[in-house]
Amino acid sequence: MTFEHSNYIFKVEWSPSRPTVFAAASGNGEVYIYDLIKNKKEPVYTFAGDDEKSNIKSALTFRYNKVQKDLIAVAYSGCSIKICQMGQTLYTPGKEEQSTLNSLSTFDK
Repeated sequence: MTFEHSNYIFKVEWSPSRPTVFAAASGNGEVYIYDLIKNKKEPVYTFAGDDEKSNIKSALTFRYNKVQKDLIAVAYSGCSIKICQMGQTLYTPGKEEQSTLNSLSTFDK
């Protein structure tokens, strides 16, 4: 599986609570959230960049909150941090999610 973007991707990380959800921080300041059960090609949600004073900065990194699972912190190149809230479907695991992820895998065994 390959996901194409027109900007640099600085970080990708799997969700700590949903095995089929991952996020990607991009050079255009956006953080893309993918849910492989809902859409295998496009992000299901995008957090807008830090556009304070119309000066878009790169999203360099992010961190899922492992205690309050609906929050994600994003660090931007302009020395700012933004706390974003995800919808419940992005952090509440579904039935047999791990087996769905295993079936999507294209790795040679």
